[in-house]
Amino acid sequence: MSEKPLGFEGLAGAGASAPPPGYSQATPQPQQPSLRLAYQDFFPQILKTGGTLSAPVYERFDVLMQRANQWLQSNPGIEVKTCESLEKIGHRKAPADPDQSVRHEARDKHHMVRGLRVWYGPKSTSSGNPEQLGYINCVPGCLKAGGFLSFPEFERLDVVLSKLNGYLQQQPLPGRIVTIETQDIKFTGTWSPNVMDPDNSCWLESGKAAKLYLFIIRIFYIMGPPQYEEVGMADFVPEVQGSGSVFSFSLPASEPFHSVLSRAHAWIKVQQGIRITNVKTLDIKMHNSAFSSRITIDSQQTSYIEHGKATTVYIRAVRVAYARPRVPLPPSQPLLLTYRTFVPAQLRQGGVMSIPSYEYQHEALQRLMAWLNATGAAVLSAETVELKVHQRKHTDEEGSVYAEFGKEVVVYVSALRLYMHGFYQEPPPEALPAMPPPPKGSSDCLVM
Repeated sequence: MSEKPLGFEGLAGAGASAPPPGYSQATPQPQQPSLRLAYQDFFPQILKTGGTLSAPVYERFDVLMQRANQWLQSNPGIEVKTCESLEKIGHRKAPADPDQSVRHEARDKHHMVRGLRVWYGPKSTSSGNPEQLGYINCVPGCLKAGGFLSFPEFERLDVVLSKLNGYLQQQPLPGRIVTIETQDIKFTGTWSPNVMDPDNSCWLESGKAAKLYLFIIRIFYIMGPPQYEEVGMADFVPEVQGSGSVFSFSLPASEPFHSVLSRAHAWIKVQQGIRITNVKTLDIKMHNSAFSSRITIDSQQTSYIEHGKATTVYIRAVRVAYARPRVPLPPSQPLLLTYRTFVPAQLRQGGVMSIPSYEYQHEALQRLMAWLNATGAAVLSAETVELKVHQRKHTDEEGSVYAEFGKEVVVYVSALRLYMHGFYQEPPPEALPAMPPPPKGSSDCLVM
């Protein structure tokens, strides 16, 4: 950890109570007879519009946290389940729309915007005090700065966690951890510590240029008495068979997502003294030797390079984040980890000159909320997962391997995924919102 975690001071809470944000700040939520889980989005507003030669200036991430606390202050009957940082395509003169499910990345320059999604539900206690959020950022230390022909090197994840826990022993968080997030920070051009700002909410990308990805750790917590917790992470990487071929555009076969999560569940069952805070997928770069078929996958690396004019292959792993209190936790029933993915329905297929269209995010959320009401599932955490649209026609929510080809126009759809305790029988179709008809002229559709 190259410096004291950022964002710790000055976030003790919001000021006066404020009304919930409007549509430009938060996704509208559908009314449900029994609210079990929903989310509220807080995306940065434009402070200064961009021009032909200038980039727009957006609010910083700490401002979004203040806005979220104002919203929580005015909604004392809810509790935060989990938090996540989201990326959307930005615009020079208009705020990003987090309700859009499709993200279309051209190979030329475009702006990306990072916002905050707060998943919440009704309070489980009768306390009338509104919750307030805090957060800290932990940045890996730079071991080698790199240069014109070389890239920088950073501390590995186990070293970062060790230093972070040393810091938490000396400076315990004033509250209870709800989410331990791995957030990638992207850089183009020559990297230097002076450009490292994890709270920056807008940056420029280009599919044609090489990008440095640096993983930081962001901890969200509910303010209150210190819990004296350490943090940890356990990674479960899909098994890979074969190496694929760049020349034939084939990818190696890999273990499906449900099998990887089963291994995570088996690990959780034998753990003692920890509290699972959240489960999240993590895309890791696969390294394929140019002189052999050997594939290297290292989830402990905190940085990698995506080469804009070459092919980069990724594998999607499962990362289980947990907190370990200093005071041992009493024995409890083992967590039976399961999941359910809600993919926005496809409305129109893409073509050579067009991209596919999907339902809005709030429509997928309606289906998720109805499913929870029908099953009564116990939710551990939730995430928004980006699924690549293959050949502009279909997604594969169970797939673990995908590639970014140098000059390819990339389309992603944002799905909602629940991680739960226990197995649940699927409700009858009439208990859920009706699905729209599949796109005309094709049998391809998304399986929910």
